[in-house]
Amino acid sequence: MTDPAPIEIGNRVWLDSNENGIQDAGEVGIPGVEVKLLAADGVTELATATTAADGTYYFSSAAGTSTASTIYGVSALQPGTAYVIKFPTTVTVSGTVHSPTTVTVGGNREIDSNASSTGLVPITTLDIPMAGANNHSFDVGYAEVKVDVALTKTVEPSAAKRGETVVYTLTVTNTGEGVATGVKVVDKLPASLTFVSHDGASPAVYDAITGEWDVGTVGVGAANAVTLNITAVVK
Repeated sequence: MTDPAPIEIGNRVWLDSNENGIQDAGEVGIPGVEVKLLAADGVTELATATTAADGTYYFSSAAGTSTASTIYGVSALQPGTAYVIKFPTTVTVSGTVHSPTTVTVGGNREIDSNASSTGLVPITTLDIPMAGANNHSFDVGYAEVKVDVALTKTVEPSAAKRGETVVYTLTVTNTGEGVATGVKVVDKLPASLTFVSHDGASPAVYDAITGEWDVGTVGVGAANAVTLNITAVVK
């Protein structure tokens, strides 16, 4: 009695440069991405691969010598069985953070992206219908995570006389897709005002002389807005 024909699954992680959710000609693979094969429970790890220079990865039940990107001897791969492939929720390419691109665009599994923002790709029992099946359609594209940072500024009261106190409130928000880092604001007080104090940010990150506020990291959404209050007196 011969052993069942081996099963192989996998394919490619790529950089979706034009962010259309489809593997277009010339779009390069992303090397060094960790890809995990999980059981149907989405927890139990069966094997781990790291994408090759061209972004490819494979899991196989065949006997062979594994490399970082092609893992042989995965005996848990069986026909008619469900699995989950886990990709990172973000990868960094050339110093820029990327997340999974738009999922299942165009209806062609050979060139679309299969992972949602969770990085998980379900494999159904129909994806590996029989012994000897090779399914190389489990691809994931990554697109650059966009940030959209805005500054609002208010003053209270709107008009003040000499010797009176005014309070400026600066609020930085991010309505983009990902966390903004390294954010800085420069807003120098008018010459007619004398700086008194500030709150809402560490003293180390606001310079009253230059007006530079080193905001740092701003998360997504109104709940993660960063606020600085500056108190001054009219000369």
